[in-house]
Amino acid sequence: MKIAIVGDLHLADKEYADDVSYQSRHHYINQHEYVRKQINSLNENQPDHVILLGDLIDWFSLENIDFALEVFSKLQSSWDMTIGNHDVQLPVSHRPEHNKGVTHKDADATVNICRKKALAGWADRGICVQTRKVELGQASFYFLDSALGYISEEDQLWLIENIVNSSFNIIITHVPFPFEETIKLLKENHKDCLVYSQQNLSDQFIEKVLSSVNFIFSGHVHFTANYKESDAAVHFIKNANEPISDSKDNGIFYLEV
Repeated sequence: MKIAIVGDLHLADKEYADDVSYQSRHHYINQHEYVRKQINSLNENQPDHVILLGDLIDWFSLENIDFALEVFSKLQSSWDMTIGNHDVQLPVSHRPEHNKGVTHKDADATVNICRKKALAGWADRGICVQTRKVELGQASFYFLDSALGYISEEDQLWLIENIVNSSFNIIITHVPFPFEETIKLLKENHKDCLVYSQQNLSDQFIEKVLSSVNFIFSGHVHFTANYKESDAAVHFIKNANEPISDSKDNGIFYLEV
């Protein structure tokens, strides 16, 4: 079974982008045609299933979700996604720094996040973005919600209790795990380690992951890297919305399971 794993796409509907949000994020909003070409490329390669690593949209709005779903309606494969920080983030113009320091009424968890409303918006459209296990081919895929920069204690415990050591196990999560090599790569690429790696993971969780998992895939950092951590192959998949000259590093990774 051929699986395509796709990096961040940051889709946003121009028609509903206010001036502040558009000017702040035009470098993504103006790349929709390239994303459509990426979907054509996926269709040409005919994967059995596509997995998105989060940040499908550039900020949360029902219009952006609907726009992303319209774009992905052209994809000929079934697909799943894990959730990224931008999938639950307020529009730029609703954030305190652009709103006279006032926290928006939809904000929760942090001043820039409207997680409760966003999760309802995804769910109402039939898109599951929460922590779960999906069986594909001969592999078990564990989708772990790290949209707030960490995996909740509840979800960590769920993985510890449910992962089967003898299976071929793959973790799908937006924000990378804070392994030593992750921190080194983030520093080399001038990324803030607190923003671009997960926080508050328990030692028991990390031990279970490293004793049970074959692959770990993350997005978020917008660069490509791979390394081994214990027996797990760790992959960062770059954003898939940016036209590049190297077609081999286009933010899409193919895996046979």
